[in-house]
Amino acid sequence: MKKTPASALCLLLMILTVVSCAKPAAGPEETLPPETKPEETEKLITSDLPDMKFDGRTFDIAHWYVNGWTIHGTDLYVEEQTGDPIGDAVYARNARIAEQYDVVFEYEELDHADFVGKIRVAATTNDDPFDLLCIRMADTTNIMMEGNLLEYGNLTYVDLDKPYWDQSVKECFSFGGNTFMMTSDTTINDKNGTSGVAFNKVLARDLMLPDLYKEVRDGTWTQEELLRLISGYDADKNGDGELKIEDDVLGMVGQSDVVMSFFMGGGGHFTSRDAADYPVLDFNTEDNIDVLYLVFDLIDDEHFLATSNIDETILGGHSIFSWIRIENVVRMRGMEGDDFGVLPTPKYNEYQEDYLSLLSVHGSTAQAALYTETDPEFVSFMMEALAAGSHYGVQSAYYDVTLKTKSARDDESQEMLDIIFSHRVLDIADLCNFGTFTGYVMGMPFGSDDRNIASAYAKYESKMQADIDKFCEKLDKML
Repeated sequence: MKKTPASALCLLLMILTVVSCAKPAAGPEETLPPETKPEETEKLITSDLPDMKFDGRTFDIAHWYVNGWTIHGTDLYVEEQTGDPIGDAVYARNARIAEQYDVVFEYEELDHADFVGKIRVAATTNDDPFDLLCIRMADTTNIMMEGNLLEYGNLTYVDLDKPYWDQSVKECFSFGGNTFMMTSDTTINDKNGTSGVAFNKVLARDLMLPDLYKEVRDGTWTQEELLRLISGYDADKNGDGELKIEDDVLGMVGQSDVVMSFFMGGGGHFTSRDAADYPVLDFNTEDNIDVLYLVFDLIDDEHFLATSNIDETILGGHSIFSWIRIENVVRMRGMEGDDFGVLPTPKYNEYQEDYLSLLSVHGSTAQAALYTETDPEFVSFMMEALAAGSHYGVQSAYYDVTLKTKSARDDESQEMLDIIFSHRVLDIADLCNFGTFTGYVMGMPFGSDDRNIASAYAKYESKMQADIDKFCEKLDKML
């Protein structure tokens, strides 16, 4: 357990009060970075919150972590300004909100397994140790189905139609027309957990690849096109008959997540929704099977290798393309190596309307409140204040400064990031791991020659259906 007191913010508020009432003192002073505002031609996006004071009340935030993981960052709380654009924006956001509404932030990190247990204990004891729950998405549905999360309709000050609440995934988090978890501009963790494709610009130029950015704009950046680009490429540079990242140049690298990313990115799905917004098993269709087989063709050992060293492989010139999460882009911007570009996950074919980007349920955060919360009005007020207060400051630092300018390194990748974030997707079957089928599918191309999708689905269909039936029954009782 990692707990951070709110002393830094309290000290800052004291400093602000003294500075406002006294003459300027000699020597340097701590100043908050200016809050980013839209261009004059754009309409200012603000909340509809009333002007209220909470007399120094504490707002308790709990956030999950997994030891050794770097995917979650300091998007909720930092103790001091360090010059890091995101950290300083978070610090400034919290300080402004603390001063404006007279609140004190308390922040605690918990191992994700301990987090789940603590929520369950709180539910049975009618306790509310935390106001805002920032939960690992893969852990949310079990907690929700146990009746431990508050439906967003009870969070009266939260306006989910505001653009600082993630409109692209709002439908994904709706269960029977009810919302128990959501993402917003408050956090950057879920943006880091969004999938895309990176390419080495030096190799792309040397191999005279087509203008990939133009292909994206023209709608011709497809999985067939990616397969064409890497299939005719001789990756075995030293001619030893064995592909090794350190010796050769691969067509593409990635991790097991590439299967889910490209399947969902190609318009594939495991479930759909009925008229009551309940999940329905919907995998066994010709379109889904076709998309998945194409993904398997992409992940062929003649031009693809799985690796955990994606950043070094791309920057070191050992692969033309790579599956990535956007967290890779954030890391690579501070590393030495070849220049790189960012692309959305390719479409299945040119007839697909939008580029679709998978939101990882394993490394991303959803925001929720406890069912036992005794003051949902206060919690909802602060959730809305944080989301609105992050729209221009935190998100601008993350998106414009860190991603666009420092990470992506080129104007075209700025446009690509807009496309990546505009249509994010996830499937409730992945969120709930119905019948463990999604996990099995992700691993099919790795460590086995068995790629018979029909046979695999026949083994798992009844398990998936049973889990969906249980989910719907529990949802009926809960709503």
